Amino acid sequence: MKDLQVEEFDESGMTFVLDTSSAYRIEKSEKVAKLSNVKIVEFVRLSKVCVEFIEAKTTAPNPNNPESSDNIQNFTTEIREKFQNSISLLNAAAIKRRKEIFDELPELMKKYNWAKAEYRLYLIIKNHKIEWLSPLSELVKKEVKPFLRCWNIHDDHFKVINEELAKEINLIK
Repeated sequence: MKDLQVEEFDESGMTFVLDTSSAYRIEKSEKVAKLSNVKIVEFVRLSKVCVEFIEAKTTAPNPNNPESSDNIQNFTTEIREKFQNSISLLNAAAIKRRKEIFDELPELMKKYNWAKAEYRLYLIIKNHKIEWLSPLSELVKKEVKPFLRCWNIHDDHFKVINEELAKEINLIK
């Protein structure tokens, strides 16, 4: 059996553990960083059933506070851009339109059948109150809905969760 190539790192105050043979820290890529104004998620990883895109945040606006409507709109737009750009960029790399990024991918991602990929998108917000998750999730999903439709990603495959829930589903340590 092949040994796992494990990398542990902190992001937004949370500890992630990745098998580097099936995960790509897209945000840390120097090649991606050279693409100015392209916002992307923390990392992408292959699971047994899907491709997971993970974004981690330390905070998010309170959706129950009417005074934070501008902050919420800026936040939801940024989240949409990160997931949209990350999925587009990874698929561009997979078909070698971005060969320099394809070359950085772990071997399993290079060999992956991207045409049949199922996507799961996770936004993890550290210390976010559980009662804020549902209203924030609805606002973010409203923003990303056209993008999800274009990529044929079901609404249920986009999750806004806090640190506690992320631990329960083994996204963080």
